[in-house]
Amino acid sequence: MWSFTHDSSYVWPPTNMASIKYYFNTGNKLTTSPSTNYNTYVTLNNTVTGGLTMQTAVDEEFTGSTFTSQFKKATITFDTDPLTRNLKMLGTPIISLDYASNVNLCQYNFQMYEVSAKSTKLVTRFNYTDRKYTANTRKFKSINAISHSHIFQKGNKIRIIVTNLDTAPDDVNFLATNPHVLPVLTNGSHKMYLSNNSFLYIPFKADSISGGIAGNMLDTKAGNDNTKNIKFGLTKNFPNPFNPKTVIEYSISQNSFVTLKIYDLTGREIATLVNEQKMPGDYSINFDASTYHISSGIYFYKLVSGKNVDIKKMSVIK
Repeated sequence: MWSFTHDSSYVWPPTNMASIKYYFNTGNKLTTSPSTNYNTYVTLNNTVTGGLTMQTAVDEEFTGSTFTSQFKKATITFDTDPLTRNLKMLGTPIISLDYASNVNLCQYNFQMYEVSAKSTKLVTRFNYTDRKYTANTRKFKSINAISHSHIFQKGNKIRIIVTNLDTAPDDVNFLATNPHVLPVLTNGSHKMYLSNNSFLYIPFKADSISGGIAGNMLDTKAGNDNTKNIKFGLTKNFPNPFNPKTVIEYSISQNSFVTLKIYDLTGREIATLVNEQKMPGDYSINFDASTYHISSGIYFYKLVSGKNVDIKKMSVIK
């Protein structure tokens, strides 16, 4: 299925690495510029009927009339424009997901493909099941792919398929009709927000096989590394004062474990808004004071990324 090109490195990550972000955008596109509408979303429906159990699904190997009538596979497809150069991916791609669901158990599976005029080939996949989710809350998650090296060819597209059942034609020889991960058998409607917090992050070799990436990857807006100039810190929340909702924006300058917490004047922790590994980038998150039943007053929000710390003040007025 694939040709093979040998490469090696004495260090990890290899030298002369760069990165690029493709944002999930409207029109089923992956673009180098984020959507400007923070609340635009697409919906991945998980439709399960007839009391389908995992035992039945496993026994039928996730196929046959009973399974297909009681579980509906759903997919959402996003494509880049044709690549203007070869792109040599090395390591672990990451998807940053901005999401919400109407049930307490939700799953998002992402498949990465290379698409040419003649074929569509699976490259790697990202799988995430939130088993500690609180229905109807908006969350953010960084999801690692299966680490892989791959050379995307000039003129082809990168495709991401979001699905509730992670099966692919390329799996047949090994998995037959079984999925890569077990699906969730709970009816639910899962939102994926097309904000600047939902994107695909790809590490690539800057001195790619096409003779170097000094210019654009997809178009003239994309540089060698659109994360290297990002500075760490918080932006003043807006609106402020607020009642009951405000938006907190922040930037992470390095791949690190990040926390964003709210405190009252006594130093008591009120809420944890972020508590996970994140890659460099600009982020935003909603804070709803009514969720935490806090009174009017002054509060502080604290961002920590590695050894970097930033604190700002906010006011709740009821």
